[in-house]
Amino acid sequence: MKNPIILVAGGTGGHVFPALSLAQELEAQGHDILFFTDSRGARLIPSTVATPLKILPLQGRRNLFIFYLSLVWCFISGLGDIIRYRPQGIVGFGGYPALTWGLLAGLFRIPLIIHEQNAILGRTNRLLVHWAKSVALTFKMEKTDFSGIHTGIPLRRDFKSVDYALPKRREVFHLFVVGGSQGARIFGEIIPQAVQLLPVFLQERLDIVQQCCAEDVEKVKKAYGKTAAKTLVSPFFSHVAELLENAHLVIARAGASTIAEVMTVGRPALFIPFPGAQDDHQTANAQAAVMAGGGWLFNQKILTAERVASFLERGLTCPSILILAAEGARRESHQNATQKLSKLVLECFAH
Repeated sequence: MKNPIILVAGGTGGHVFPALSLAQELEAQGHDILFFTDSRGARLIPSTVATPLKILPLQGRRNLFIFYLSLVWCFISGLGDIIRYRPQGIVGFGGYPALTWGLLAGLFRIPLIIHEQNAILGRTNRLLVHWAKSVALTFKMEKTDFSGIHTGIPLRRDFKSVDYALPKRREVFHLFVVGGSQGARIFGEIIPQAVQLLPVFLQERLDIVQQCCAEDVEKVKKAYGKTAAKTLVSPFFSHVAELLENAHLVIARAGASTIAEVMTVGRPALFIPFPGAQDDHQTANAQAAVMAGGGWLFNQKILTAERVASFLERGLTCPSILILAAEGARRESHQNATQKLSKLVLECFAH
């Protein structure tokens, strides 16, 4: 393989899956791709993916001495890869693996594009932003000291815009609750309590599909057993796109990919950002979605069952607010983000 395009992603799904979507799009256009990630990221990649993969020897941050030593080793091994493959360009998707390759791009004057998944720059991208030939943004950013291009975030092809139709009065109302890759324990505590506070005739309308932590499944099922709602509780769902299409309302964390999926399908959502996210980026993501008219933001610090119950009752009895939010979400669809980003990559690396 000579002169490939190198894609580098950190070890989380938020880094790996957008990069994989771009890799598959570029490969479909006949371009050679080489994908770099660490061992965590490699575990996320399905065995059916044919993109050539190299696993970086990056270690976790539990032992900082070993971590920094592994960063240096990644940089040194990258020198050999640069000489061997002579890449035409590098695309970084954040995370520490992208940091070493961003530095190599600067050292060898190789064109570099960075993609920022969140509404504020992550640590790696903040370090690389002024070295990059182009900065691709998931969300529009105001008042930045760099020139970014809004492409959206690449998604799998099964996420597509679907017409939104609310059920008629007294018909089944589908609520989808998703808490990120590990579930959200607080959702399993608060949302069943909120449903219990609703009038019985509203509980009877609810068909709830909820993701939660594996160890909490039985407890959440027991809590919903005190309601008249129909429920399905599981730590994992493989058909998220289908569940989003079926939903009348979504309650979710505010990771970039989650927001992009919800808005691409075109569903109203209540976003409850994870308060421990680095630089509070989930709050910034949710604010971007709310500004677009695609939903609502509740701060976890003041989250109560009573507040969620009031919100659910309003959605069930005043459907016009959900229709408006669905329209706002659809306007910010990320359905063509993969094509936009691949076009940007090829244009930058052609010059």
